Amino acid sequence: MFLAVLLAACTPAPSDDSDDVGTELTRTPVEMSMVAFNVEGNESTTEGLALTVMDDVVGEAFWGLSEVPNRAFIEDLAAIASGDPENPYEYEIGNGSFIKLAMLWDPAQLELITSYELESINVGGSGRSPLVGHFRAVENGAEFLIVTNHFWRSEDRYRHEQGSLMNQWATEQTLPAITMGDFNFDWVVEGGDDDHDLGYDNMVADGVWTWVRPEELIMTQCNFDYNSVLDFVFVAGDAQEWTASTEILNTNHSYCRDDDERSDHRAVRADFVIP
Repeated sequence: MFLAVLLAACTPAPSDDSDDVGTELTRTPVEMSMVAFNVEGNESTTEGLALTVMDDVVGEAFWGLSEVPNRAFIEDLAAIASGDPENPYEYEIGNGSFIKLAMLWDPAQLELITSYELESINVGGSGRSPLVGHFRAVENGAEFLIVTNHFWRSEDRYRHEQGSLMNQWATEQTLPAITMGDFNFDWVVEGGDDDHDLGYDNMVADGVWTWVRPEELIMTQCNFDYNSVLDFVFVAGDAQEWTASTEILNTNHSYCRDDDERSDHRAVRADFVIP
């Protein structure tokens, strides 16, 4: 799926003998890939995650991770993501509970300006606050926000409120925004337009967020009692005008083997052209 593209507004720079101060630079669009992945860190190993998912993803700029148990775990994944233990990806890890949110990024592609948590969206107080990174693209200087999320599973009313609060938050931002993660919206693979969680509707209300919907839908978790998509990538603001597509990874049936080495979620990869 592709969203509409509006790449870059360009106006002439002043001539050498001009005193004009109102210059606009031509910025070259940059391609960038990002991955949302619930690593289920209390029931997987970093070695298993590398073998089943992370070693197969090449060139990604960013990983938005859910269910990270501790700092040592994310440090191992930072080395795996970079492919070079001597030069690991940079990372931030949220506070949260025993299953935390985290983000990894390639410093050759992204520069972190600041990060923070949205504590007001940790409805109920015992879940995870969305983890926000304000980034600058190294190649062309574009600035945008990436939010790693993991909404409530066990409390429907909390999840529904989180959808509304993320909608409100996005309306208050001036930068393009991306959010990714395990939203637990239970979008049924066949018929999801009419069969999904209310939290989804609350989040996308008034077109504030748009789901970057994969061309092929498959359940993103391995509980065959629920043939649904739980893991999403959404865009808001000017990011809705970027060229974007997503793909659910590891669609092979054998991925959902029951063991203590791998996650029970499939990763979702998003590819953007950032003007």
